[in-house]
Amino acid sequence: MDLTTRLEACLLAGTDSDCRFFPSEAECSAFLRQQPACVLDMTCSVRVRLVTPLDVSNDHHSVLPLATNAAVPPNSTPFDHVNWTWNVVVWVLMGCFAVSFLAVILVYHRRRLRQLFTNKSNQSEGSDDDDDDGGTHVVLYTDRTSAPHRPCNHQDLTTITSTTTTTSTAPSFPPDDPPPLVVCAQLAEQPLDFGDLPLWRLDETHLLMTTVLSIGLHGLVAKGTYKGRRVAIKKLLPPRHPQSTTQSVQLFLDEIKLLSELDSPYIVSLVGVCWDQPRDVVVVMDYMSRGDLRTFLQQRLEFPWTQKIDCAGDVCRGLVYLHSMEVVHRDLKSRNVLLNANMVAKLSDFGLARHVDDYELTLGNVVGSFRYAAPEVLRGELYTEAADMYALGMLLWELDTHEVPFSAMQRQLKCTAMDVYKYMLAHADEWLHVTELCPAKVVDVIKMCTQADPKQRPTAVVLASVLDRLNVAS
Repeated sequence: MDLTTRLEACLLAGTDSDCRFFPSEAECSAFLRQQPACVLDMTCSVRVRLVTPLDVSNDHHSVLPLATNAAVPPNSTPFDHVNWTWNVVVWVLMGCFAVSFLAVILVYHRRRLRQLFTNKSNQSEGSDDDDDDGGTHVVLYTDRTSAPHRPCNHQDLTTITSTTTTTSTAPSFPPDDPPPLVVCAQLAEQPLDFGDLPLWRLDETHLLMTTVLSIGLHGLVAKGTYKGRRVAIKKLLPPRHPQSTTQSVQLFLDEIKLLSELDSPYIVSLVGVCWDQPRDVVVVMDYMSRGDLRTFLQQRLEFPWTQKIDCAGDVCRGLVYLHSMEVVHRDLKSRNVLLNANMVAKLSDFGLARHVDDYELTLGNVVGSFRYAAPEVLRGELYTEAADMYALGMLLWELDTHEVPFSAMQRQLKCTAMDVYKYMLAHADEWLHVTELCPAKVVDVIKMCTQADPKQRPTAVVLASVLDRLNVAS
């Protein structure tokens, strides 16, 4: 650089400038190195040019590049760079905040769902509210359109074989096996067969339990509503022994599956089924406002024989349908005959009902109430349709006395139920004692149905015809 030229270095910040002249590049570079803060944080810009004493107007000059900063466009200002930097920082901070907020929401919902599922597994029924009957509303479980949706631990899984197909992405199974429906079931060790019951699942949001009607050893029956329709609700009670959970639930499922196959005006109709987990299966049926026949006979002294024969005819027609389906009831008694508002009698409680060809399950131990059991059943022989007809004869006897069979004898002799059982075994043809008010034709029907030889008893079809004629003549 000759003596006629100099280096001009200017630090520009807005309208302010600090220009200095240096005779050499070394001195100019030394000055710029002393201003790192200004240059790096972009609060100022740097301009360097060669000037001569005569060329102060900067008409002809050349700008030297600096390694520490780039040249600034002539129309820009340092504040333009500041604004751009702050915009970038603000957008980055906003993005970080949005991501953090979404993460917090996700964690909260996951914890909330886990808490809800934990609470649900510790309770058997939903919230209670008073209703018009003074009972409680209990929301019962399940969703018709999906498989049970509780998350569960690996050890709580139970495979339920089903004849219905699912759209899940479960592992493939052999073509001969039905696709499994996997649900949560505590204490269950064996697969449960739900059959076609998933087709009968109800929306639990429309099902309310209002009043408990009865509680037995293994379950309870309650009155409720489903979509405004009055229904009866039946569910199992927790088993006394946890190891019996699977067996008791499967027996209950078998009863519901059989009921779902029946369609007769003389058999209680199935409305649907609910379950959240298998041990909480709930069956929903038609509500029979007059209750069971046993309670009705206890409370009503005035019950004319014309209505009694109608009641027996309804029961017989129910047996006609059952036997046509090759099903034996095996537990026909007054407790299992329900009456609706129009006094139509319908058969219920098919927990012991079996198909006739199920030989192993219709032979051996006495099932149902022994007071209605036929002699061959008491002896452990095969339970056939004729045994149901014997029970119907005992039911006619109960319609006459308004008491369960042999209760008067047991009361007079002060004997136990076991003594009555032994007496029935020893005196199969000597027990019949009707009241004076019992019509003679009814006595004849009772004797027909309670013949010791099952082959001598009428079929349900024959007896239905007899009762129809008897109803007209009585």
